[in-house]
Amino acid sequence: MFEDDEAIAAVLSLKLAANGATVGDETMTSAARAEAKIHRILPPKLRRTVDALISTTDISSTAGALPESGTSKTVAEAVAAQRLLRFDHATTSHTTQREVEPARLVRLQQRWYLFSWDRARSDWRTFRLDRMSNVQIGDERFHPRALPADDLPAYLRANFRGVPERTVVLTLHESAEHAADRLYRIDGTIELISERECRYTAHVDSYEWLALSLTLTDIEFTIESPDDFRAYLALHASRMLRGARPPR
Repeated sequence: MFEDDEAIAAVLSLKLAANGATVGDETMTSAARAEAKIHRILPPKLRRTVDALISTTDISSTAGALPESGTSKTVAEAVAAQRLLRFDHATTSHTTQREVEPARLVRLQQRWYLFSWDRARSDWRTFRLDRMSNVQIGDERFHPRALPADDLPAYLRANFRGVPERTVVLTLHESAEHAADRLYRIDGTIELISERECRYTAHVDSYEWLALSLTLTDIEFTIESPDDFRAYLALHASRMLRGARPPR
């Protein structure tokens, strides 16, 4: 039988797959069936924990690692119980203590976030799960506030400021339809240029994932901007070419 953390990881992984977030369409139905079977054999207490995690998670179609099971489990329990959550949140420069009314777990831009009402700031805030520590559920209960949008992932993509974002503009020498099918894991917009070309504006928090995606899709492209991404690709392309040379 599964350990608790193994069961949580398994069910959430299958739920992601069933929503098309980690696999292709051909395995989505199989993943849904497998998730349902595992769910049925879970002990009642663990089933309630898993249900709480799933019900408080907004799953979008971008790829991303699963949240650390201990943190996500605690957050999900706090959301389900409508109880305050206290934790330390680290940024690149400092760590702050936060007390929030947790609302949802959200996967955005390849990362997992807690979306919550920050009482000290009287506003909605997002916190990266991998930067949260000392997570504790408080005794005080709260009445859930109305969320700012029905489609929370879409709302956050439009308003998100939690991750420094880089914008890369590419001309893809491929139809817009085919480009959309092959680059669906990268946040961005596609603008039609012609039947065989389109402009792709990608929003990423690092160049690495975009470079890898472009390599794996085999789409021919031209970089419009920025020069930093052009230099990044040139640097790594030079290294690859050196590695491809036959030994002396």
